[in-house]
Amino acid sequence: MDIRINKWWLFCGVVLLVMSALGFYYESVWVYEKVKGLSSISKYENRFMYWNSIFMYFNGFLLCLFMAAKEHYPYKLWYLMSINTKTKLSFSQVAFALTLAALYFGSSFYIAGQLGHGT
Repeated sequence: MDIRINKWWLFCGVVLLVMSALGFYYESVWVYEKVKGLSSISKYENRFMYWNSIFMYFNGFLLCLFMAAKEHYPYKLWYLMSINTKTKLSFSQVAFALTLAALYFGSSFYIAGQLGHGT
């Protein structure tokens, strides 16, 4: 059986996983803020921003793994994930992309809110 995984999505996922793991290990993450630019946020400086960044990186890793193996999904799911410049987007493709975005951001902000609450 020939298993084909998109190497670009897999590479991006591994980079995001490493960023999440290093941020968790060193208790500080790199974030881009409009005012400061690229800066480091410590766990003790801003807990919500720290946990939000950690889980956004981790959820990005999961999303990249999901996209890396998309050729193995049933055709209907594969169609929803295929955005082609030659054809118009269907409503179901847009709804699927918005659902993924809601899951991605919603879970990141919810977990960060739970872990970042307090001192």
